[in-house]
Amino acid sequence: MSRHTLALILLFAAVVLLFQFRPNGDVDLFCQVRTGQLALERGELIRTDPFTATHAGDPIPTIGWLYQISCAKIHDISGWRLLHQLNALVCAGAFLVAALSVNRRETSVRAGLLAMVLGVLVALSHVEIRPHGFGVLCFAALLSVAGSTLRPWVKLPAALVILVIWQNVHPSVPLGAAIIAAWAGVGWLRKLLDRESPIPWELSLLAIMAAACCLATPMGTGIFARSAYNTQISRELGITEWLPLYSPVVWPLGGAITWAAIGASAALLIKVRRKVRLEDVATLLVFTAGAVLYFRLALFFAVAMVPVWSRWIALAWPSAEEPSDEAQQAVPRWLGGTLVAVAFAVALAVPRVLDRPIFAEQIPLAAVEKLKTLDIDGVVYNYREWSGPLIWAGFPDWKVTIDGRLYIYPREDWRQYDEVAKGKVSVEEVERTYQPEAFFLRPSYHGPFIEKLRASERWREVHEDPSAIIFVRRK
Repeated sequence: MSRHTLALILLFAAVVLLFQFRPNGDVDLFCQVRTGQLALERGELIRTDPFTATHAGDPIPTIGWLYQISCAKIHDISGWRLLHQLNALVCAGAFLVAALSVNRRETSVRAGLLAMVLGVLVALSHVEIRPHGFGVLCFAALLSVAGSTLRPWVKLPAALVILVIWQNVHPSVPLGAAIIAAWAGVGWLRKLLDRESPIPWELSLLAIMAAACCLATPMGTGIFARSAYNTQISRELGITEWLPLYSPVVWPLGGAITWAAIGASAALLIKVRRKVRLEDVATLLVFTAGAVLYFRLALFFAVAMVPVWSRWIALAWPSAEEPSDEAQQAVPRWLGGTLVAVAFAVALAVPRVLDRPIFAEQIPLAAVEKLKTLDIDGVVYNYREWSGPLIWAGFPDWKVTIDGRLYIYPREDWRQYDEVAKGKVSVEEVERTYQPEAFFLRPSYHGPFIEKLRASERWREVHEDPSAIIFVRRK
């Protein structure tokens, strides 16, 4: 085993440990796993809404069905802890794949480690148990295969398998198609400027294949309209991850480190400008633009830039030895294997021994448990983000009124939801419209409406904490 490979694998183990110390704050996970369980129970994909009272039986898209079923299987094996650990392995694995994709003659041990650390720092605020974690691993694998020296009859089928899995785990294959098309464009530009340059047939075919695989889901062409609406409504609702990088809201959430990484990339480019590959410049431009427009794409920016940073750092600060010599220095196999085994044993055991929390404190799991003791059967009018725990704990007895699948609700639903929270709708009208048996709200969001409920003779408050407040009918 080379020093280069061993160093990156040991850093990978450290990142796996780090990611497990970050509690999951994404509440849509509960709905994802429950949907996967239903699909397994019924033996078919879930195509109509089973969870809400407002859209019960309406057609729903099968976005991320492979992720949902996979998570359901994993949860059934060993619960949330295993799912948390696997997510850490998957997210960290994307950075390892990206770092190992660099030709050792083009980098050094130091450059590879620094590049991977910078990528992890940018991605840290995005690491939660979500489909895009598995998507970004597929993304790294695709870029590694596309940039490899594999024969075309091996490279193209391998890329096809990755693309189909990716699009059914998380519909972000257009990002892969965009960067490979950019690389192919660079190849065609070289051909135009120099007739001796080879024609980039492989990259061109791969870009076409990636574009075609955007349709490789049960939704077919319907994925485009649904994704476009999801983007629009997310922006309109002010969902943080969909805001642009220049929004002040995202700066304390990881936007500042992303800007710092963009600045460092620009500085490196200036320093080594005469030695860089145009494909690396294209990668920087494409994913900087993506991250600036949508904060959530900073995760893909971080992974895509690891190979670029690795090469540029090695060019900017050459080590005392030649990069190829340093990277190829061998470590005894027994020693390398022992170090890797110990590192992974520590990375997977420590969070379990310390009983690190899997979910963030703000998720109202205690309030949900309280609601379960109240023998509620029917509609629960809820705060959107608390729908996941409610669906997980109460389905099929409980039906929520709205949930995190933003793309299934028309704008009128969101308008009504907002007006209720602001106290512009009376309790009586909400009762007529939704016929709730309980209210499960967030004090910081539903303050005006909560005051109306407190003033009502038909509802009584049974629980309140910083995250959730519960009202049930007076008997």
